[in-house]
Amino acid sequence: MVDSGWWIVNKQPTTNNQQLSTNNHQPTTNNQQPTTNNHQPSTVN
Repeated sequence: MVDSGWWIVNKQPTTNNQQLSTNNHQPTTNNQQPTTNNHQPSTVN
């Protein structure tokens, strides 16, 4: 029973590694937002 508990703890850090990978994709989407902001001042001109 104690051995089964260790397996679940070992699988949790592996899932944490996938969350960091998703965080790396978020700044890439943020880079596309300032590009859209550059199109707005063009319309004001």
